[in-house]
Amino acid sequence: MRERWIFGLVIGIVFAIAACGCATTNAPPETPRADQPLPVTTGQEPNDGEFLVIYEDSASDIESRLESVNANFFPATQDAGITYSPSKLRVAALEMKNTAEQYHELLIKIESFEDKENEFLRNEYLGYLSSIKAAGGNIADAAQAEGAQDYGLAMNYAERAKTSLERIEGVPDGNHEALILVMRGNLEDMETRMKEAMSS
Repeated sequence: MRERWIFGLVIGIVFAIAACGCATTNAPPETPRADQPLPVTTGQEPNDGEFLVIYEDSASDIESRLESVNANFFPATQDAGITYSPSKLRVAALEMKNTAEQYHELLIKIESFEDKENEFLRNEYLGYLSSIKAAGGNIADAAQAEGAQDYGLAMNYAERAKTSLERIEGVPDGNHEALILVMRGNLEDMETRMKEAMSS
């Protein structure tokens, strides 16, 4: 009698376990915790708006740098009645170079565009910034050489800067074009003065 009771108990437990197994359902997905990383998404969001903001800021800043460099060339200082300083010209030129370089680094990181015209504009403008950077570096070197009375070297750097500005593309607007034209004239004046200093 006792054996039948134990057997019945075992059978009951087996059926209960089986019933529980059939009743199981899939658990709901776990809610991500704040400390868990979000899933990585493929593709990049277009950055047209970011580009346009940087483009406008950059164009304004570069225009100011062009004006500053032009104001420190010999002809402008003579017109203003102030003493010409190659060291001040060098500082202004380096500021122009560094500003162009910083914006170039920012813009080259933008990889995704919705409007292909914006991407084309960005690529052209990168070339413009490269030319401004090169011109700024060469003007700074020319001014440093002039200050050291190495007039031949100063003349060579001035010529390089002028060449950078003659081949320039992607100019943002007419204000930049006018300032670049003035700068080229200033560089021609610098070359002439260096030649005269060498022959004197």
